[in-house]
Amino acid sequence: MRGDDEEEARLPCHRRGPTVARSSHSETATGSNLTKRPTFTKGIRRSATSTSLLLEGQESGPGWVDVAGHEVHWDENRRLWFADISIGAGQSYFPFVKLALVRYQPGSLAGIELSRVVQADFIQLTPDRSMGLTYPSDTEVNVEVIGPGYLGTATERTPDTMRAYLQIKTVATSDPDLQWIIDPAQSDGTVLTVTSSSPTNIVWKGTVKLPKARGTAPYRILVAEFEEHAVVRAGNLGTKVTYLDAIEI
Repeated sequence: MRGDDEEEARLPCHRRGPTVARSSHSETATGSNLTKRPTFTKGIRRSATSTSLLLEGQESGPGWVDVAGHEVHWDENRRLWFADISIGAGQSYFPFVKLALVRYQPGSLAGIELSRVVQADFIQLTPDRSMGLTYPSDTEVNVEVIGPGYLGTATERTPDTMRAYLQIKTVATSDPDLQWIIDPAQSDGTVLTVTSSSPTNIVWKGTVKLPKARGTAPYRILVAEFEEHAVVRAGNLGTKVTYLDAIEI
């Protein structure tokens, strides 16, 4: 995951993770949180957002809702309509999002632009991460990951761990990800340490050693972030992967 702090929400999913302490942040979703995209009615380009619209069944008075319109597309394999929606979640860590969906017809008569509201399931947006590599020598790779994290958990001994793994290319297959395996000599990877922390961003850094000089063999750096959390049986911990990224070198 690279780029800015907008995440794409497409398919409903359910996650359960540790209770975390973050900096104070709460936000109500409005049209300004969603990327503005134009809609088209009979070839006329219209604004993607409208404010103070009437809901179905609301006969008079001020409109109750604002709408952020998105074009929909047909998925032939799943036989469903879909829209990719970008949501500006800021520095929130795994925020929950619930969408209220309507069919929006901006060219309709005033007061009847919207269909009945359908509520989608809750989903969580993954935190944004940016990964970078630098090369202090031919056999060393400095790894840096930047992004929002959490300040603490409600359960003791449940840290967030970021690891960097050296991968070597050994398997001949058409799937590009299956061509790589973790170097058996470094199977535990390198733990990236937190070098700076703020209410909005955490920086993890570490150095991976290469068995041969860079450029003499195909290598890839895989970074994985793990959350630990208590499971049903007392004293045991469960782990889930919350971030994966890889860069060939």
